[in-house]
Amino acid sequence: MRKKITKKIILDISVEIIAEEGYDALTLSRLAKSLGIRTPSLYNHISNLNQLRQEIAIKAFSHLHETLTDAVIGRSGEAALKEIFHSYVSFMRSHPGLYAAITRVPDPADEHIKEIADNSIDVIFRILEPYQLNKKDEVHMVRGLRAMAHGFVFIDMQGGFNMDVDIKQSMNESIETFLIGLKEVSLNNKN
Repeated sequence: MRKKITKKIILDISVEIIAEEGYDALTLSRLAKSLGIRTPSLYNHISNLNQLRQEIAIKAFSHLHETLTDAVIGRSGEAALKEIFHSYVSFMRSHPGLYAAITRVPDPADEHIKEIADNSIDVIFRILEPYQLNKKDEVHMVRGLRAMAHGFVFIDMQGGFNMDVDIKQSMNESIETFLIGLKEVSLNNKN
């Protein structure tokens, strides 16, 4: 007896394809083959590949939000920011397909995507509250932290760190330098 295809099964198999073969490997024909059905049967559950990718992005943002939230439980200040940074790096390395879904959302203006994406970023904004930054500086710090994590993972995955220095040490030094800069910006905001 054939297993009933549901939207949840479609999403789960899509995430598996992305995890095993990469974001671009997910096509409707590839998905249908994995499910043992014909491609037109997918249209009973999804309207097109972009809608599917949109829903995968929502799932990915939810997973990232959980990861970042779990990372900061019981932590605050510098310890929380370091853990956010390392958790972000870990998420990207462990789930490159889901991370690609986050960075390549078909419709970033979609209200549900905006809400779930904002929830992930709000974790970092809340950690920054004690630093009493103005809104513009908060945005700079959030962007800087995310860009630093993204840069380390992306360059490392491309084989770009071939120097004879431990990358973990480089990441630790970078986050420490970031925190020094954050303290300076915080002091300037208070003066």
